[in-house]
Amino acid sequence: MRTSTRSAGTTAAPVPACQSARAPLEAELFTSPEVHAAEMERVFKGPTWHIVGHVAEFPQDGSYKTHRIGDVPIIVSRSDDGFHVMVNACAHRGAQVVRGSRGVAKAKAAFTCIYHQWIYDAKGCVLGVGRRQGYADDFPLQKYGLQKASVEIVGGLIFASLGTAPPPIREYLGKRICDTIERIYGAPDLKYVGVQRAIFPCNWKLYVENIYDSYHAVTLHKGFRLMSIRKAAPQLEDVSIVRYGHYLTEYEADVPGKVDLDNPEIFEARSRHDGLSSHVICNIFPAAQFSEQLDVVAYRADVPIGPDATEIQFHVLVRDSDTDELRAHRMWQASNFLGPQGLINLEDAAALARVQVSMQGRAGGMDSSGALRFPERRVDEKAIDSFYGAYRRMMQDEPMQESTQ
Repeated sequence: MRTSTRSAGTTAAPVPACQSARAPLEAELFTSPEVHAAEMERVFKGPTWHIVGHVAEFPQDGSYKTHRIGDVPIIVSRSDDGFHVMVNACAHRGAQVVRGSRGVAKAKAAFTCIYHQWIYDAKGCVLGVGRRQGYADDFPLQKYGLQKASVEIVGGLIFASLGTAPPPIREYLGKRICDTIERIYGAPDLKYVGVQRAIFPCNWKLYVENIYDSYHAVTLHKGFRLMSIRKAAPQLEDVSIVRYGHYLTEYEADVPGKVDLDNPEIFEARSRHDGLSSHVICNIFPAAQFSEQLDVVAYRADVPIGPDATEIQFHVLVRDSDTDELRAHRMWQASNFLGPQGLINLEDAAALARVQVSMQGRAGGMDSSGALRFPERRVDEKAIDSFYGAYRRMMQDEPMQESTQ
């Protein structure tokens, strides 16, 4: 259950209260700077968990990377006692402590703020300050470390929360998602190979919602139409998936035998030998995904840039046991088919950009008649309802529990 940290004088969330997740969605939810600011505070800094890395990204003590949760810059680091996530802002004047995307600290003094030379270790603790003689002899250094986030590891995925009282990670994810993560990401032979980034000209919720929307998979994506997809239904029987607004779907797909492409290898599933390709994709509320599709094992982080732009990060892993040929094939599929600039996501980007543009002209709600935004169709809108149910509860500062509809 969420513990609110807002003061009594805080204004109400700019999201109208409702009793049903299927209530109309106002266009302002996707265009308003005020709504965006509230989301950064209540959703991304609230009692939610975010994928911020995989243990394979940090091969030794001192390994670190920079990242963002919503609009908060963070440092993810490995020390001799595990993993740490800290806000990337000096405790003295708030200057960004670490620049660059990643590295390895060679000494105990891992990070130094250039402004006043405050020095931190890989755990975010202060080791020293510039011109120490200017402070009293009993100056309590231990009180001035970097602000720390909660950290948990499931399988090999590293989760962080900026909330003051996030739910236990395994309660938040639920057994089905935890089991899936451990199966895919818990293997010790996974190796991190890099990240692909792209800016999508749409609100972050539109990108996330698109993950839940199985309807578009074969109407928009020619690549998926060429594959025979079966059992593509979200797992909605797990109470934690519904309560917290996640999404998990698993399906099989026949790899097409002959494709009229210059390089048909994009569809090959070389890590399996039964003619099938097992697919998994999951969104962890609010905005991080993990997936195993064709031969690509990856996780994504969706970083809101503003109401109308989102950075999509596609982090790719391979296996130590892969041959050079298989590793190159995984990278080929990641870059050209499933990554943020591959065939599938370029189609998503084009469609979502059109939705974002149309939002600007929709005043007073997306449907002036008051009808539901989505005509109920099979199960994909039910999954989207779960997302927006969790979103509204979070924005209205209500307990994160399953709503009655």
